[in-house]
Amino acid sequence: MQINLSDETLDHLRFHLDVLVKLYQKQYKVAKRENARVSAMARLGEVRDLAAIFEVVEPATPKADADFIVTQQGSVFTFDINTEAALAFVHSDVKPEAWQFLGKHRFAVEHRVAPELCYQLREAGWNVVVR
Repeated sequence: MQINLSDETLDHLRFHLDVLVKLYQKQYKVAKRENARVSAMARLGEVRDLAAIFEVVEPATPKADADFIVTQQGSVFTFDINTEAALAFVHSDVKPEAWQFLGKHRFAVEHRVAPELCYQLREAGWNVVVR
């Protein structure tokens, strides 16, 4: 059986797989118990296999040129805003609540929102680097 997917759907899948790979890599790095490391390693292998199918690669954008740098902080993701244009966009279009801001150029969202927000920022033409 062959499944035909649009380019937009494939891009969406590639992005989410990229985020999953980074999440599992981070889980493996912070795992303290042996069974947690083995479990994370097994999941990382599965995700790498899927990522290879979709040819997921590290973003080519250097961090210095990125409009947003996204970092996982446990179950929260922080978005560092690197340009004034991106800051204006966040205030006009993303509109995070005041309590989500961590200073003027950083805001946080929970893990369920972060992948879709990253995808929407990229779709809007912003350079987003997930580390």
